[in-house]
Amino acid sequence: MRPDMTYSVYSFIRFSLTVLFCVLIFSMCDEKEQVVVAPLIDGTQLDSWRIDTLPPQGNPGGLHLFCMLVIDTNHIVVGGHGIGSVIKLIEFKEDSMINWSTSAGVYDLASAADGFYSCEHFFPGAVTYNLKGNKILYRTDNLDDIAYSIFRRSEGTYFVGVTRAGIYRFDGSTFKRDTIIARLNGSDRMFFFTDFAEHRGSNYAIALYYIRDGAEERGYLLKETSSRRWEYIDSCSYAWNESFDRPHFGTQKLHATKDGALFSIGAGGAFRMRDDETWESLVRMELGVGIGGTSSKDMYFGSNNGHFYYYDGTTVKEISIPTLSPKTMIAEIVVIGGKIFILTQDWGNNVSYLLRGERR
Repeated sequence: MRPDMTYSVYSFIRFSLTVLFCVLIFSMCDEKEQVVVAPLIDGTQLDSWRIDTLPPQGNPGGLHLFCMLVIDTNHIVVGGHGIGSVIKLIEFKEDSMINWSTSAGVYDLASAADGFYSCEHFFPGAVTYNLKGNKILYRTDNLDDIAYSIFRRSEGTYFVGVTRAGIYRFDGSTFKRDTIIARLNGSDRMFFFTDFAEHRGSNYAIALYYIRDGAEERGYLLKETSSRRWEYIDSCSYAWNESFDRPHFGTQKLHATKDGALFSIGAGGAFRMRDDETWESLVRMELGVGIGGTSSKDMYFGSNNGHFYYYDGTTVKEISIPTLSPKTMIAEIVVIGGKIFILTQDWGNNVSYLLRGERR
């Protein structure tokens, strides 16, 4: 037998034994590993709604709800302004609804390790830390004005937008004021910092710039260009006007997605950022308010007059949800996997709703 033939025979025997060994091993396994593929979700198919009417019967004057925090699918907090002595902060746990006693309106909410923070309408400003046991643990009254917005950063600290005074950083115990390269103070003007976002390693803020006589009232886009230093990068009218200076980014809210997109909503509709100076208009609205989603191809937008839209990354489609009317403001939208949470306010009959649905 030639040496090359001997090598071939030995190779064949070794290969055969390897195959036999693998077959025996697999045959001894009682269970086989299965690859589980997550089902695709059509964002336009929403059903199985649970609808809670707010506030509870007996509260005078009704409740204007402007903010919602979804801590998890069974723990939701909503807040807003009321007329008269109404409950302005409501917490949902499992199937129970808890009314919190607060003397001031609630502008914004953010999650915390063992509860949540709320920006309440005190002067001077106050950020209240609420434990899940219905206790007020922490309050600060040393801000220069009203705390209007709060945003939890990925590192666990917070941005707090304070009317007129600017942007503060909050670490759970102390506040430190950032530098803003824009005129803020003045007896006849003020900034309302409406929202913040982290996008591709940078921090962004939007603010409404009001002047008492109504002139030159605009929305501003700010960016942290160096440590604790914010600079103006863009502005536009914060009101829809067909004759001049149409809004080209939203001045109400920002929403950054995990896949690197940044959206905004406000007067004029919903927009997607292409770069710091370029926004793409996705859908026109007189005033867009609610925004939420999971990615650049899975977004929802809501208006102040009963319109609700879904964006799949290419096209925008209007869809229907319960309680909508021409006087419905869609204030907040939160999406967690196959579940959607929507906070609405019907200005016609002064009734608010919390909607919880399934995405199919």
